[in-house]
Amino acid sequence: MLSMLVNLLYRVGFMIMLALIFSWAKAFRNIFSKEKPTLRDKIIMGIFFGSLSIVGTYTGIEVQGAISNTRVIGAAVGGLLGGPFVGLLAGMIGGGHRFLIDIGGFTAVSCGLATLLEGLIAGLCHKKFKESKDPVPFALAVGIVIEAFQMLFILMVAKPYPAALALVKIVGVPMTINNAIGIAIFIMIIENIRKISSVEATYRSKQSLIIAGKTLQYFKSGLTSESAQKSAEVIYKSGDFDAVAITDKKRILAHIGEGSDHHLAGRDCKTKVTFDALTSGEMNIAYDKTGIGCDDHTCKLSSAIVMPLNDGIEVRGALKLYKTSDMISEHDIELARGLGNIFSSQLELARLEENEMQTMKAEMRALQAQINPHFLFNAINTIVSLVRTSPESARSLLLHLSDFFRMNMQNSKDMITVKEEIQRIRAYLKIEKARFGEKLNVAYELEGDLEDEIPPLIIQPLVENAVKHGVNKSIDGGKVLIRVKEHEEAIVISVIDNGVGMSDVALKKIQHYDEECGIGFSNVYKRLKTLYGNRAQLTVQSKIGQGTQVDIKIPRMAKEVIA
Repeated sequence: MLSMLVNLLYRVGFMIMLALIFSWAKAFRNIFSKEKPTLRDKIIMGIFFGSLSIVGTYTGIEVQGAISNTRVIGAAVGGLLGGPFVGLLAGMIGGGHRFLIDIGGFTAVSCGLATLLEGLIAGLCHKKFKESKDPVPFALAVGIVIEAFQMLFILMVAKPYPAALALVKIVGVPMTINNAIGIAIFIMIIENIRKISSVEATYRSKQSLIIAGKTLQYFKSGLTSESAQKSAEVIYKSGDFDAVAITDKKRILAHIGEGSDHHLAGRDCKTKVTFDALTSGEMNIAYDKTGIGCDDHTCKLSSAIVMPLNDGIEVRGALKLYKTSDMISEHDIELARGLGNIFSSQLELARLEENEMQTMKAEMRALQAQINPHFLFNAINTIVSLVRTSPESARSLLLHLSDFFRMNMQNSKDMITVKEEIQRIRAYLKIEKARFGEKLNVAYELEGDLEDEIPPLIIQPLVENAVKHGVNKSIDGGKVLIRVKEHEEAIVISVIDNGVGMSDVALKKIQHYDEECGIGFSNVYKRLKTLYGNRAQLTVQSKIGQGTQVDIKIPRMAKEVIA
């Protein structure tokens, strides 16, 4: 019995060596690292463990017309890891081989059936095995139970009974001990593979975040050739893919790595796997060259993951990760999915920001359209009234009117200097002063060189409100003061009038900054918040009979802030 124990230990060691060798293979690791194997994976697992059972049979020791072997290890491990289907398939292959091939005398039938049932029993323990906190001891216990079952089954089925009993007395204890230990060690190896896979998954997650951090700035401007090229370069350098490509809906925007000699930027997309992903809007994976569908027979790219990029409304393009081998892992897929989702989110933000900017520009045009016709009508009436009585004054007003509209036509610029905005206001107030005469007084308190940049039409709507709703409604008229102070970090612009002011109720309404308080005022507020966020402030103070003060605080170095 001791000699049998030692000899079987060598056979178990051989099976463990095979397990270690296979654990180095990516295909083996990919299957066993999955939480939910597919039917294809389960069939592969069943065939693999069934083959190990056959190896266990051939490496067995002949004893009294039977074979002392390690066949059960393959079927039992397959069942524990893959469930009843895998255990039954592995047991069927290993047990069927033992039954059909004439290598083991009078126990062929009993051992063949026992192997099939052992695989099934181990498979039925699969759920408890997965829930177990100590999978290795659990596997050891299962190994002892099913080996004891096999010995009992041999006694029940094998004939003649005396020969079966003599055999069990010799091989029962050595096979139970060695095979149970072999099953436990095999499970230990698989658990280590899963731990390594977990570490790899953590690495992939960190890799995804690192790549996202490096590419975040590129997609702010949308999906362009430049953003695609820079992002593809980052992924190629940071990942372990043999090629990286990014496309729009029709063309290749960038291709880095293997295949760049014929997957050229600027050309139409040419692979089937890309067309399918762009059409369906779902991730598409090609596990071989046929799946990729490249028409260049010299192309070395053998597998690919294509992740569509969506801006929240439609598919805008695709991220493509290629390998020159057929080894696409679950971690590769998760990395592709993570990057695709991050890039899609960036594209959606870019679209929303573009929509917001277009809306803001439309509101500016609406504001101009509201100001210009009324202002022009009033200005012309004033000039007409002065043509005969004071031609020089009429001529001066025409020049101011010309300057005002010339500067308004330049409002297509995103930013203008404070000096340019003040020049526009001066032209505007010269004409209003001609209309209202002594009823309107204007003063300026300007500090600094006024070369800091601000959005256009920020001050003028506030000045117009001061004239129309403050001074003009006062019986005695009043004064409008435009004050600009340059601080270290911000510019503070104030428009102050001593007109009729407003009630607390009206003040609360205007502090909600909606269009009920006028399109000009609400437009100023929205544009400040869009461009500067909380770094810009717009405050209103007013009391009935004491006038109104509106203060705007804008961060200095506006160009850098916006960039």
